Amino acid sequence: MMISPSTIQLVQRTARIEEIIADFIPLKKKGQNFWACCPFHHEQTPSFSVSPIKGFYKCFGCDAAGDVITFIQQIEGVSFVEALTYLAQRYSIPVTPTADDTGDLQDYNAKESLYILLNLARDYYTNLLWNHTEAAKVALPYLEQRAISSVVAKKFGLGYSLDRWDGFYTFAVEKGISLALLIAAGLVIQNGDKVYDRFRGRLMFPIQNGSGQVVAFGARHMTTAVDGPKYINSSETAVYQKGSLLYGLSFAKRSIKQINHCYLVEGYTDVLAFHKAGVEEVVASAGTALTEAQIEALRRLTTKVTLIFDGDQAGIQAAFRGIDKLLAQGLEVKVILLPTGEDPDSYLRKVGTDGFKHYIHCTAQDFVTFKANVLLNQSTEQNPVEQAKAIRAVVQSIIAIPDEITRTLFLKKCSQLFSIEEAVLFTTYHTLQHQTNEVRPQKKTFFKHHTTAKNRPSLDRKNIPFISKLTASIEAYEREIMRILLTYGTTTVAEGKPLYAYILLELEDVVFRSTDCKVLFDYCQTVFKQSRCVDMQCCLDSTEATIRKIAIDVTAFPHDISEAWIKKYSIYTTEEAQNVYQMSLEVILRLKIRLVQELIEENREALKKGLSADEEIHLLQVHQSLKDTECRIAKQLGTVVAQ
Repeated sequence: MMISPSTIQLVQRTARIEEIIADFIPLKKKGQNFWACCPFHHEQTPSFSVSPIKGFYKCFGCDAAGDVITFIQQIEGVSFVEALTYLAQRYSIPVTPTADDTGDLQDYNAKESLYILLNLARDYYTNLLWNHTEAAKVALPYLEQRAISSVVAKKFGLGYSLDRWDGFYTFAVEKGISLALLIAAGLVIQNGDKVYDRFRGRLMFPIQNGSGQVVAFGARHMTTAVDGPKYINSSETAVYQKGSLLYGLSFAKRSIKQINHCYLVEGYTDVLAFHKAGVEEVVASAGTALTEAQIEALRRLTTKVTLIFDGDQAGIQAAFRGIDKLLAQGLEVKVILLPTGEDPDSYLRKVGTDGFKHYIHCTAQDFVTFKANVLLNQSTEQNPVEQAKAIRAVVQSIIAIPDEITRTLFLKKCSQLFSIEEAVLFTTYHTLQHQTNEVRPQKKTFFKHHTTAKNRPSLDRKNIPFISKLTASIEAYEREIMRILLTYGTTTVAEGKPLYAYILLELEDVVFRSTDCKVLFDYCQTVFKQSRCVDMQCCLDSTEATIRKIAIDVTAFPHDISEAWIKKYSIYTTEEAQNVYQMSLEVILRLKIRLVQELIEENREALKKGLSADEEIHLLQVHQSLKDTECRIAKQLGTVVAQ
């Protein structure tokens, strides 16, 4: 690994998992844990549990699980090293590398070099905007014309690229930056022997990722006669993939979470317009069609999205395309169409801040009303065929909604808007739904590799101290033993020894049947032989993702005993921690007796086969020995077995 184990452990011990996860999704405390709707799959009822005490999260819906580092890896789509570095910076922990120069280190260094260069470019362009005579002639007047204040411009790091072929390239070479790195960052282009700046004579908009790091640029030309489009973006790089980011998200995250709502606009200046009006919960798709990755980023922060588009035909069609995608992810969607010829920036300048806020608050329509009104205006009463198409188009959007109750309510509203009988509309709905289900590809789950039959938990654990039925599977007892070992292993028992020492020594000759439990038990034995403490933390510290995942699976619970039992109903329960030694003893004995009973059954089957006299006598002796062992264990358990 490229980062020293001491740094990794310090980050793991310092980073508060509930604090980090709350930066991305809203958490609600319930008992000892925090709960939320899972950010990795769509759901209506929270099944995503965060345990501050144990230091891990677990989704009981899609099986996502891990510690604080794993969460950052999965939520941001970054490597282990990048996630660790992010957390270290968050808690001001110095990152100490090891001497090993691994592939991870090279990848990390390459991305860090890009981040450093892109930040340098941002500073270069920003300096030009405020201090260069060329920018003073073309860029600053544009900002003044659009009423973009210096406060807002500096907040978003706006800049200016000189109208020269090699303005930035010359600057970068003087700084000792290699051509290869400049090309990798998408800042210069090489065409044969010619090398020139990608951005020339343009107003620069730095594009940041969710963590606030500059990863790319959008650029608007400043002259009327120009070769190329009005806006151009950076090419894709190792740190920037088109369609994966939302412009302004790093500035909007906190407000979106607090308000549980987000405005989705089209362009860079639209986002700036909202900030001018004091509305920060806004992001832009920045010229790309709305993607699944962008919607996923929104869904982690809010359940409500309002689309804002220009009132022309292009704006209407863009709104239509985005509606169904957002609905399919369970988001509540509203739409605002600005007056024809206006965008958020121009309309704000026209009506002022108060008028702008009033408009966006009062004209938002739910998607059914919006779509129905638009389509009805496009059709006529004299053209029933066009009206029928309009109805089907609205119903098709309703089908995208995951929740059945919500779908039903919107169908009723659609019936009223189109003045069509509910029964007829519901018939159309079921027909279209059937057609949609036939052609819709099966959705891949985020953690499909964790939901195979092999890895699926063999025991539907309830919130009980231990499993009491003799008929329970051997694998179930094994999982319960591992749960006790990791949860209470450090508890002191007889002669001042930890419980984990007793359990590991008691079961050292037992071969676990469950593949997961065997892997975990073998790992715990290795840790024990190294004279290290065996507990949940030693598993979370493992460099093997499999160990961390299995450990979380066997210790996480979907339910907690409610505090109301004591406070409201005066019902007192015995905590299993108070009787952990007896509990572990009983589960171990139950596992052993089940193993013995299995051997007895195998021996009985062997006796049914044609055997010689000596073989039969030997098997009868084995049978008696096994029955004696069964009776001895049963006596310890306080049960009776048939002879």
